[in-house]
Amino acid sequence: MIDIAKYKEKDKLEFLNCYIKENSPRLQYEEWVDTSKISSMKVGGFSRFFATIKNLEELQFVLSLEKFCKIKIIGKASNIVFSDFYEGILFSLSEKDFAYVGRNEIGMVCGAMARMSKINYAALEWSFGGFEKLGYIPGSIGGGIVGNCGAFGSQISNLVDSVKVFHRGKVVILSKNECEFDYRKSRFQNGEYIILEVILKLKNAEKEKIQRTQKEYLCKRIGMQPLELPSCGSVFKRDGEVIPAKIIDDAGLKGEQIGGLEVSKKHSGYIVNTGGGTPSDFQELVEKIKNKVKEKYNVSLVLEIEFV
Repeated sequence: MIDIAKYKEKDKLEFLNCYIKENSPRLQYEEWVDTSKISSMKVGGFSRFFATIKNLEELQFVLSLEKFCKIKIIGKASNIVFSDFYEGILFSLSEKDFAYVGRNEIGMVCGAMARMSKINYAALEWSFGGFEKLGYIPGSIGGGIVGNCGAFGSQISNLVDSVKVFHRGKVVILSKNECEFDYRKSRFQNGEYIILEVILKLKNAEKEKIQRTQKEYLCKRIGMQPLELPSCGSVFKRDGEVIPAKIIDDAGLKGEQIGGLEVSKKHSGYIVNTGGGTPSDFQELVEKIKNKVKEKYNVSLVLEIEFV
């Protein structure tokens, strides 16, 4: 249990309450938010503020608060584990305003907060093929674009036509090439760009075939991954021929546990929360894995999950 009282005693950001209310009275925000309720792994502490952005004016305002404290967009937090205390503002775009899914002449138009599963369902309804391997990845498409998410040999960048972003006070549309995609990378990871919308280039296909393929990959995911326990997906990035799950397994770390967190017995590339896992549990378990793999195989594992 994280002691919030010690952080409240040293609080330096109380003045932001008045500043926000004076300058952006309609901004929806909360204080001392329990971040374990936000993260997909259910691991976290507290964030001093959490804001939900409904429009570009509010987005511009929240970004301007960086002069007072650190700020970070977190989307659905499906790939984020939170520390004991975030002394700043975490924020996310509103689902009501940024989770839309539509279609155009080349494929689909998706708001940044649209869940991958929602897009998958819409693709089936509109007979668009190509999204099936990605459709059960947790989280939003905005976060998926930032990390160039992938599954079963496919990456979201394969389907991107363009991305609409907010950058330095302006809305800009970037082509696929301008996104600078690479394996689990994009130009958006430096935090300077806020993804607003994604256009996917998809081809028409038979609805029955799409449905069969969706079911095939759903079954594979259920069979391979520990979906019954909270996690943030793959913990470490694949590097060339090095497959993290295999090398962790070979190092004898399957089932390794610290506190409430465990290297999944079903898939060694995952860390799952068996109950009551804390940020320090996560840090200790990650370091133990990295050190053991480095010692045994001289391989340096790199986190795919973000620790904030």
